[in-house]
Amino acid sequence: MLKVGLAIILILTVGRTCAQDNFVLIQSDNRQPFYVRMGGQFYSSSQEGHLILAHLRDSVYGVAIGFSGSIAAEQYFNISIRQKDLDLMIRQDRAEGGWNLYDAESSVTLKPAAPDNEKGNN
Repeated sequence: MLKVGLAIILILTVGRTCAQDNFVLIQSDNRQPFYVRMGGQFYSSSQEGHLILAHLRDSVYGVAIGFSGSIAAEQYFNISIRQKDLDLMIRQDRAEGGWNLYDAESSVTLKPAAPDNEKGNN
């Protein structure tokens, strides 16, 4: 009986842990390739400007986004993962320069944060 109880607890724990794996799809609106720096790791997008960051837990991730060969500096963003996947679009901010991340599902625009707010991979 004890073994059955332990097996049930193990199954519930594993299921709960797997359920927290989320992903973030980031796309550039002009289909330009870009990179993401997060927690000391570099991730490159496809040539069409698509990138998936997978296996993310509920947390706030500090990411730096830049465009290869660009003279523009990296932009830093805090991305909050809260029990759901995200689909973000890199959009040019013509009024202030630089770019923003736009979440079409929630209609929220993420503005860049200060570089010293970069949290890396939590």
